[in-house]
Amino acid sequence: MAEHRIVASKKRVRFSPIALYNLKGGFSSMNTENRDREEGLSLKLNFDKMGGILPAIVQDFNTGNILMLGYVNKEALEETLRTNYATFWKPYVNTLWRKGEDSGNRLSVLRVLVDCDQDALVYQVEAEGKIVCDTIDRSGNERQSCFYRKIIVGKTELASI
Repeated sequence: MAEHRIVASKKRVRFSPIALYNLKGGFSSMNTENRDREEGLSLKLNFDKMGGILPAIVQDFNTGNILMLGYVNKEALEETLRTNYATFWKPYVNTLWRKGEDSGNRLSVLRVLVDCDQDALVYQVEAEGKIVCDTIDRSGNERQSCFYRKIIVGKTELASI
């Protein structure tokens, strides 16, 4: 089989003709179910991959900030889509959790994004309250995002964002 070369930043990368065909949109190594899931417009969420749940990243619709991560099963997703409010599944207690139901800090879901193989979601939301995270900082202030720390690349320590 002939190989084709692509020169990029002085490095030679070799692709077989089949790999080039796949890069251009071919599906030679993909079965029909995966092709439909990845390329089609049918909702075929892959709940089986993680034992009946999908991760749902929650993102502020206006700022793009990541607010939290939750998990949804079919029931939680259906409730979210029915009400337009973020509902999650708590697998460790086997119950639905409607974010902000008690505190009033509900998350209004404006858009739900689905990743390429339909095994992860992004809820783009507007927060109806002031906070999303259920923790407070050292000064006693409520956090607006559950993602308030970062790993310093190349080290094994955390820093505040």
